[in-house]
Amino acid sequence: MWGRTLEVIFKPYSADDARQMVQNRIGCPKRATADLGFTYQYDLRAGLQRLIDWRG
Repeated sequence: MWGRTLEVIFKPYSADDARQMVQNRIGCPKRATADLGFTYQYDLRAGLQRLIDWRG
């Protein structure tokens, strides 16, 4: 899609790794606004494109 070929390798956390306890990493924009006063400037597609361009 962006002229790159990357292989994604999924490696689950081991049973003793504390990171395995975090199951849901999806944020809620409504709660971010209510709890933190944060509002996003870019939608997901535009934000990812900006990241890709920046990392370019």
